[in-house]
Amino acid sequence: GMVADVRFFTETFMALSAHLESLQARHGELDDKIHRELQSPLPDQMRVAALKKQKLQIKDTIAQIDFELSD
Repeated sequence: GMVADVRFFTETFMALSAHLESLQARHGELDDKIHRELQSPLPDQMRVAALKKQKLQIKDTIAQIDFELSD
């Protein structure tokens, strides 16, 4: 019924919001790691590329969740 739908929606919304927050935190951590790696005398370009790829994937997921939440 209606109440179950609202409860489901609320739980889903809260779960997505929590997921979004953890993704944003992870995105920030990756940013820091990339920054630190680039500060080193001999940056590991493979590592930087891998971190940037992870960051992009997280950015995509964040965009998807933002889209779901704003629906």
